[in-house]
Amino acid sequence: MMVTRNLDYDKIDVNNLYVVEHIKDTLKDIIDKSECNGLSVVKNTYFKSDGPIPTKPGWYIIFDKYDILYDGVSKDLNSRLNSYNNTTDNFADPNASHNAIRNFIKKYCDMGIFNELKVLTITEETFCKKMQIEFPLSKKDRENIESNIKLFKYGLWRNIRGTL
Repeated sequence: MMVTRNLDYDKIDVNNLYVVEHIKDTLKDIIDKSECNGLSVVKNTYFKSDGPIPTKPGWYIIFDKYDILYDGVSKDLNSRLNSYNNTTDNFADPNASHNAIRNFIKKYCDMGIFNELKVLTITEETFCKKMQIEFPLSKKDRENIESNIKLFKYGLWRNIRGTL
C-alpha cells in the first residue's frame, strides 16, 4: 500500500483541494486588479522600478513582454526591487561566487536580450485580506504561497498579460 505524504503547513492547508483552488482564484483576482511597474537596470547592476513599490512583505513576478522571467518572495518588496542602495544579489561585488537568476536578468538587459521589463507585486497583507485569513503569515505558509505562485505562474500569466 502506497502512503501519501501530506505537505507541511501552518494555517493554510495546502493539502485541501478547495483551499488550493481558493489560493489560485485569489492570486488571479489580485493580478486582475493590479498594475505593473516598469523595471529597469541601473549601472548594469541594480534594479529600479519606475513606480511605487510597497515596503511590505510579499511576492513579485518579473517578466518581459513575452515571458515570466522570475518570481520571488521578499520581506520588503521595495528593497528587493529598488536595489540601488541595497542589492541583495551581490552583483556589484566582483568577488561574488553566485549568479542568482536576477543577475542573469540584469546582464541580459544590458545585452539587449530583455528590453521591456515589468514587475507585478502582491503584498502579503492584500493576499491575506482576500483570503480572509490572519496577517502576517507564518514563514511556512509564506513559502507555500510562493510555491503556489511558482507552480501556477504560467496559468496566471494570462491574467498578468491582461494588465499590460
